[in-house]
Amino acid sequence: MEDFIMGIVYIFSFIWGILSIILFFKVWGMTNRVIDIQNLFEKHSKNVDDKLGVLISTLEKMKETPKIESNPNKAEIKQPKDNLKDAVKTTNLNARKEKEAKAISPKTKREIDESSNEFKQKLHKWQVLKEKGFIEQAIEEYQEYMGIDYDEAVKFINEL
Repeated sequence: MEDFIMGIVYIFSFIWGILSIILFFKVWGMTNRVIDIQNLFEKHSKNVDDKLGVLISTLEKMKETPKIESNPNKAEIKQPKDNLKDAVKTTNLNARKEKEAKAISPKTKREIDESSNEFKQKLHKWQVLKEKGFIEQAIEEYQEYMGIDYDEAVKFINEL
């Protein structure tokens, strides 16, 4: 009986030893793979850091250079704003004013069949643009399509 129990213990010990050796080589292989991954990560992070540095320096140069207003009647140089949000708002306001000037006057408002497939497709597109946060684009496209002024287009898009 003692020999039988000792035999089972030897068998389990042998299996345990083989599995431990296999596990040792598996862990060794994983550590080599981690080193490869670490080297790859360091290489890519250097590239990203370089590109980010170039992007930041370009943005700083753009911020420092004076900007010329695109109005042909008034050619003056505007110095960049300290606050980037103010500059973006000013740019959006100027672009909106230019588009309003280009828009078709309310007297030539187009008659559109609202039951047509074309109008339904465009209406769906404007709804999607509004849902995705592209409200300005939806307003501009509706304004162009309908031939109305900016305020009417804003009102329509907001009601969608």
